[in-house]
Amino acid sequence: MDDKQSNQVGRAQKDATFLTSHAADLTATPEIGTTLLPLLKTQIETALDNDALATQDNTGHTEDKSDDRTNLEDAVFHVATGLVSYADDAEDFVLQNMIEFPVSAIQGFRDIRLAQYAETVLDKVAVPAIATALAAKHNVTTAAITELQTLTTNFKNKIAIPLEKRAEAAAYGKLVDRNISAINQTLDKIRRKLNTYRKTNRLLYDMFEAVDVLDSFGQGGSASNTISGTIGAGETKQAIPITAFAATTPVKLLNKGTTTLAFIAYLNGVANGTLVTVPAGATVQTNLGALANNADAIYVQNTGTLLGSWGITL
Repeated sequence: MDDKQSNQVGRAQKDATFLTSHAADLTATPEIGTTLLPLLKTQIETALDNDALATQDNTGHTEDKSDDRTNLEDAVFHVATGLVSYADDAEDFVLQNMIEFPVSAIQGFRDIRLAQYAETVLDKVAVPAIATALAAKHNVTTAAITELQTLTTNFKNKIAIPLEKRAEAAAYGKLVDRNISAINQTLDKIRRKLNTYRKTNRLLYDMFEAVDVLDSFGQGGSASNTISGTIGAGETKQAIPITAFAATTPVKLLNKGTTTLAFIAYLNGVANGTLVTVPAGATVQTNLGALANNADAIYVQNTGTLLGSWGITL
């Protein structure tokens, strides 16, 4: 979520907490407690879950693909150089010009271009006479051709994964937009019902008005804010940015889920502080200076096997 979206969800979380704690004061409008409040809580959790999927880390897929790419570059260059040697002997200049590329050029191919080049080489060596000649005179064995076939197939499958993951993340990002719109619609209904209490319970009405405001977190404001979210099993991700580091700034780290989480300060994308472990359901009150001597973000880690739920008040 961006700052604007986070602030809207944060407001909804504050409203939901307030309405839950004042359920006994809302019996004159029973739909709030029976329908709207449960719906709001569900919508908030859905938005947070979809945001976790929208910001999922695909680094592992990319690194895995990178290893396969290096292996494919080596394999295709080996078979291609054998083909070029064969074309040279056969004076097949069309084949030679089609296949001959320096290794630096092959390494510079985009993923799709590399896969296409490998398939072109495989098409040529699929001719039995050429394959036999390569094995006999040009230092390219049948095993090398088989290896190239396997590596090409694997690479084509791998390059599709990051693309699919990015598309999936973008789709979940659009769902977050819809989730927040739904949250705001539910809040509008709740506000209209709360307006009826202005005369009958002015204190309740005024308190809700004070709670039902957008915080300015991430937008130049200085108000204390609680930002919440979910984190998948085995995941590490940025929880909140720190726009102005001050050692005395109080920080509250909340674990609202059922699996242990850890929080750590980062600076320029690198861990730069003391890891703070927070058991399930617990809260740790500290300050920025206790986390690190400098930081521009706080990250949350989930090394468990269950979905985690966290909150930070800064």
